[in-house]
Amino acid sequence: GIGAAAHSAYRGESGRLLRVENTSEVQRYIAGEYAPCAVMELSREDEMFDTVMMGLRMTNGIDTEAFLGRFGCGIFERFGDRLNRLINCSLLELSGSRLRATTRGFDILNYVLTELMD
Repeated sequence: GIGAAAHSAYRGESGRLLRVENTSEVQRYIAGEYAPCAVMELSREDEMFDTVMMGLRMTNGIDTEAFLGRFGCGIFERFGDRLNRLINCSLLELSGSRLRATTRGFDILNYVLTELMD
């Protein structure tokens, strides 16, 4: 990411997703100290949740077929009961292969995401 306290992600040599955090100290960042202050390798399960979290923030949501292709595991296989409960509460909706937050779900998206956490 660009800027103090910005986060970004990229694939490391191991093939795992790495989450990188810039320094939160604005003066250090302005002075050109761009080296990450934290790097965290995500587990496969964390990467699945990260994909869901980022996807549900988008109005078009998550392509469940792409999720299956990426992880070799269906999104309902991984988060099934919790997703079904959120759909039944009208916080998420499934349309074709797209899973997205409803208008109400967007309003309380942090709650929705906590319901999907392990």
